[in-house]
Amino acid sequence: MLLVKLGGSVLTDKTRLRTPRPAAIRRLARELATARGPLLVVHGAGSYGHILARKHGLNEGGGTPAKRSAVSRVQA
Repeated sequence: MLLVKLGGSVLTDKTRLRTPRPAAIRRLARELATARGPLLVVHGAGSYGHILARKHGLNEGGGTPAKRSAVSRVQA
């Protein structure tokens, strides 16, 4: 089994909310298609999660209603 972790900053533009990098995704897909044997691919959150997490201070902890709402949006 080969485990490949694709970082969110490779797949997305982390400076812009929810902005994929299609050319990078296509290139990685072509490369992964050549893998032999079982393959497990995992990915990071990139601009789909990190920008909202930073905006709402989710790295600081706390369980306020506003932060719980932000967590649900980051996980979506």
